Amino acid sequence: MAGLTDSLWIAGSGILAQQRGAQITSHNIANVNTPGYRRQDVVLQSRPPTTLGVDAKMIQHATDVALTRQRRTAGAQNGYATERQAIWQAVEAELTPSSGSTLGADLGNFYGAWRELASAPDDLSQRSAVVTRTEDVIRGFRNAAAALNNGQQDADRSISAMVGQVNTLSAQVAALNKSIALTETTGQQALDLRDQRDAVIDQLSALVGATSFEDERGQATVMVGGGIAIVQGDNVRNLTTTRNAATGLHTIATADGAAINLDSRLSSGKIGGLLALRDNELPSRMAELDQLAYDFATTTNTAHQAGVGLDGVGGRDLFVPPATIAGAAAGLALNPVIATNPRLLGAAQNAASLPGDGTAAQALAALETSTIAGGGSQTAAEAAGSWYANIGLTGQNIDNAATTTTNRLATLTDAESSLSGVSLEEQMILMTQYERAYQASARVLTVVDQMMETLVQL
Repeated sequence: MAGLTDSLWIAGSGILAQQRGAQITSHNIANVNTPGYRRQDVVLQSRPPTTLGVDAKMIQHATDVALTRQRRTAGAQNGYATERQAIWQAVEAELTPSSGSTLGADLGNFYGAWRELASAPDDLSQRSAVVTRTEDVIRGFRNAAAALNNGQQDADRSISAMVGQVNTLSAQVAALNKSIALTETTGQQALDLRDQRDAVIDQLSALVGATSFEDERGQATVMVGGGIAIVQGDNVRNLTTTRNAATGLHTIATADGAAINLDSRLSSGKIGGLLALRDNELPSRMAELDQLAYDFATTTNTAHQAGVGLDGVGGRDLFVPPATIAGAAAGLALNPVIATNPRLLGAAQNAASLPGDGTAAQALAALETSTIAGGGSQTAAEAAGSWYANIGLTGQNIDNAATTTTNRLATLTDAESSLSGVSLEEQMILMTQYERAYQASARVLTVVDQMMETLVQL
């Protein structure tokens, strides 16, 4: 009788184990399209010889920690690259005027107008044409500076908004840490909650290059900026942005009493890419543009001061002299007295040669071939061409980085999905296996029960 009773218990364990397997398989199938869900597998273990049978020992995730870490790193790199790409493409679009005219072309037209004035210095219409071409150059410099400034401001606004997203996501991780701890202290597994937490950490990684580790209690610690914890257990360390009075741009720091500036420490994720663009690439291109505007304005002013207007007065600046190199492009302006009176353009060599002398105008036009820019190695037009070429080259490099990181992220995501995702075909096969095993165990129960009834009737 004891043997038959043991058989009942063995068959019962089989029914319970297969029932658990079918339950988890159904759960997998139900979540086949749930973002961040990782397949759950039932671990069956045979009982020792003293009891026999089977137990559904545990439910485990189908996962590879190293692969997940690689995919998150790739996601952070992709976030870095694609955010830079979006801003840079907008800058390039602004730098491509609808008229098709570039700064280099405007400079060529400017010098051409002075050459024509040299041949007809007393022609007021030609003098007005010089003013018009000068204003075109000014507009070209200002528009280019505005495009760079707009890109910087767009990046700054995005950074400020994304810091708020980081704080929101950090709070979610902390809340999930707490829920996981409460669930697992009762002896239950919190695999679904862990999936949700990992999905949030994925977003933090893409946003700010966050890394994480799990302690012995299953609590995730999330770090940014080379080791600054923003989540520990259910505690959150928020980030904040403060506008820098000198630059007008936002500075990122921890929001607690011992505030730590993070601008130079965030080098990955979307925020890292925006910081690099805002604080490095765009200011570098602006510095180059300002230097060109400064060199062009000061050299042109020197040449113009040597000329005399139709009023017989010389020594005038064509441009309002730039006070500093920084801001020279955005601040470039035509001397207001000349803007309202083209007769004051200095085209003659001296008052005695008026009105038909265009010697000074010819000298100014000759600056077109003088190496006044690039540290004395380029003409103004060549420097403008190099500047636009650098813009294009930077854009190409940014596009290539975005393509490369997007492809790598897709490859790693596919690899992780193959390992951790739910295959409906595989799950249906498992469901069939569990069903047949369940039916077999149930059949054993029926047979043993019949045997016990026969034994009782003896």
